[in-house]
This record gives sequence, structure tokens and C-alpha cells, in this order.
Amino acid sequence: MALIFLYSFPSLNASWGSGNGMRWVLVRNVLYGFINFNLFYCLVFAVLAYPVKRRKYGLALLLAFSMIFIFGVLKYLAGKYFFPDIILQKMIALIGMPKSYFTFWEYMRQAIKTGLGVGLLAFGYHLYLYYRNKQSGEEDIAEELQLANFRFKRMQKGSRFLLHHINELSPVLEDDRRRIEAGSEAILLLSELLRYNLYEKITADMTVDINKELYYFQQYLSLKKILHPEQTLHLQVLGETAGLKLEPMHLQYSVEERLPAFRQYQGDLDVILKCHGNRVGINILQTQAPGILLEMKSGLLHD
Repeated sequence: MALIFLYSFPSLNASWGSGNGMRWVLVRNVLYGFINFNLFYCLVFAVLAYPVKRRKYGLALLLAFSMIFIFGVLKYLAGKYFFPDIILQKMIALIGMPKSYFTFWEYMRQAIKTGLGVGLLAFGYHLYLYYRNKQSGEEDIAEELQLANFRFKRMQKGSRFLLHHINELSPVLEDDRRRIEAGSEAILLLSELLRYNLYEKITADMTVDINKELYYFQQYLSLKKILHPEQTLHLQVLGETAGLKLEPMHLQYSVEERLPAFRQYQGDLDVILKCHGNRVGINILQTQAPGILLEMKSGLLHD
């Protein structure tokens, strides 16, 4: 409506001192402009929505022409019964001369021409909205697919993690003394890690704050101490961790994949986490084997 008044403002300003001129502008520019705007709105958001989505362009043209014809009839009826001298009069008659008016079909030819112009604009605008929304929808589907794939991989890793530690937990539960001393604690630690892996809320880039990850990494180290008392892991964090992010359980999985290299070693292992800027390195060090280095860029660890 604001656009209609903006379009009509020069004519309104010029006709401000004339009653007949003001009436002419309000009817032909404002009222009939508003009717044409409603035709545009109906075409874009109602008439063309289904056929364009289904790519039935012939049906779209038929429906659009039908709507244009209906609005033309409405404009003719409004002019005939309310504004005949403004809408249907062919020209201003001289004094003493009879007035001449457009017939229905004469007026409809003009109304259909105007309606076709409105319909062309509506069709182009609807195609623009359709392809813009389609592209946005494809991007949303791609994001959902990426998130689903990420969650599936998390579940795969979580399943392997669970099976591996259940196997390692079996000797603890079979030994009466160890079961009483540490069995319940080990089960609680394992279940807490699995809940973190499966249900932890993540950000749009599929990461969590490194401080939360370090908390659960400490839980993991406590679990490993119960399962393998002959081989104790100690965490050392070097550097500033503020603002760093990691995938949930990524530290645990990275260390777990490389611990078989230390299978024959009995004693203390130092897990050294080095933080610098947005980079994180992790070393596993002991006196009889070389260190293993991982590197993280933009918050994600890579070999």
C-alpha cells in the first residue's frame, strides 16, 4: 500500500486543489492500483504456487489468465456501479454532448492488457522466490545430511568404544576383590562417557568447548587407571585453552587408537596437550617408545 501511495503522490500533489482531480487520482491510481496489487499478491502466493512447484507451466498460465479475467470483471463492475464517469467514460464530453462509455468487452481488452503486465511481473517474482527457497532448502538438506552423518559416525565410534571397554571391564568384574573396590566406579565412568558422546549438545561446527572435553578426558583417564593399573596415564595441559573447541570424545578416541603401541609398556605415560592459538598438539610420551604427535587446526584434530 505504501508503494501505491508513493506512486500516486505526484498526481495527488498536483490535484490537491481540485475536487474532481483528487477523485480521479484516488479512484484510478489508488483504488485500482490497490486492486492490481491484490491481483499480483494472489498470483504470486496462491495461484502460481502449486503449478510452478510441480513444473506445470501450462496450468500456471491458464490459472493466471483466469485470475486476470476475474479481476478485470471486478474492476468493470466497480466502475459501472460506482465510478462510471471515471473508469468507463471514453472521453470527457463537451457541454450538451452525450457521454460515451466503454462496453464490457472494450473495457476488458484494456483490463486484460494491464492484468497481463501484472501477471508477467508476478510470474517472474514467483520464479525468483521459488528458486531462492529451493536453493535454501537444498542447503538445509545438505546441513542436515552432514549432521546426520556426523552423528552416525559418533554412534559407530561410541559402539566400538563401548565394546572395547566392556571387554576390558570383564576381568575387573570377574575378580571379586577388584569388583568390590573398583567395579561400580568403572561402570559409572564408562556410562558417563557414553552419555557425553551420544547426547552432548554441540555447536553448528559440531564441536564443544575444550574445557568440557578435558573434563571428560579426565574421566576417561580415571577409567583407564581402573582397567589397567599397571599403566597409568597422566594429563598435562600446556598453553592457553580459552576459546578452543574439539569434537566430543576426540581426545579419547585419538589416544585410544594409539595406545596399542604401548601395550607391552608398564609404568606411567604422560599425555601432553599443547595449546597455541587455535592449534592443539597431543603427545604420548614414555621412556621406551617415541612420542606420537597429533595436530589440530581450527579446533579439529588431525594426524
